[in-house]
Amino acid sequence: VAEFIAQLAKQSIPAGQQREIYQFLLEKERAEAFLQVADLAARFYPALAGQPQDQRQLQLLRIRALTAGGDGDTAFAAARDMVSAFPDSGDGWVAYAAAAQASNRLFEAERGWAKITGATPDGSPRWLEGMEQRIALLASLAETGEQQGPRICELAGQVKPYRHNMAQGVRAEFEKSIQGYGCP
Repeated sequence: VAEFIAQLAKQSIPAGQQREIYQFLLEKERAEAFLQVADLAARFYPALAGQPQDQRQLQLLRIRALTAGGDGDTAFAAARDMVSAFPDSGDGWVAYAAAAQASNRLFEAERGWAKITGATPDGSPRWLEGMEQRIALLASLAETGEQQGPRICELAGQVKPYRHNMAQGVRAEFEKSIQGYGCP
């Protein structure tokens, strides 16, 4: 299969066949054949030259597969390349943050979520998710000895007006986490 897709990628492939290959890769992802998906996606990528949206979707699939397959370092490198090529892709920044976290790059993961929250309306579900992730990542950095309390409290202050939009369990966890840092 890998050699077949590599050979196809060297040719001009009709859009219908491109969709079929992409659907095949999605099925492989659902079957949790993550490393195979990542390999095949990398081989198929050249076939989508000149189709940036299709390349972006294929790269997202590859990053998800690498992350789920436990290859966080390669996933992070691919995600870093992706946000460089598609800096306005919200999905790309989510993949970047997830891959950074999977490869234990907590600072980079927090910066990825910062990019997302900076481009999302305050109080929206995506913004709240991003702020929760940022606070959790900063708390993890604080556990390694980095002074993060003031930054955590700053973010918590931004989130507080939107607590009513949080699920009850998430809100309780949020309140508990910020109390540990003496946030007002």
